[in-house]
Amino acid sequence: MSHPFAQMIALTSVILEGVPERFPKLKIASLEAGCAWLPFLMDRLDMEYKNRPHQAPLLKKAPSEYMKSGQIYYHTELWEEMLPMAIERLGEDLFLYASDYPHEPDLAEAIREFEGRKDLTDAAKRKVLSDNGKRFYSMEV
Repeated sequence: MSHPFAQMIALTSVILEGVPERFPKLKIASLEAGCAWLPFLMDRLDMEYKNRPHQAPLLKKAPSEYMKSGQIYYHTELWEEMLPMAIERLGEDLFLYASDYPHEPDLAEAIREFEGRKDLTDAAKRKVLSDNGKRFYSMEV
């Protein structure tokens, strides 16, 4: 339970302190926290920034724009029901699966179930399982 909360705090700090603005070539990965919390954080950061932009003086755009800019990648569990909503908000190019092997009881079965999901496009599935991770680690697709 602690991973999403800790990463919300860390990502809030990274974004509001202007790290993506100051280091536009830096790639960041938010791993082991899933993705269901991302739309909430986007909305909350944008609302807070709109009300108090002076508290994040380095930002040149809304916090959610940094979150979906391509600098930050996000882990998803293959079973997450909120993944389609997160993809709708951030795009399908930012999500990757970090298996954390050997913690997945049956990795092959988890991947088969993910590939069978009807709420995601085949392109999104390929990106989550392969293409986005390759791009993040500069192993180009």
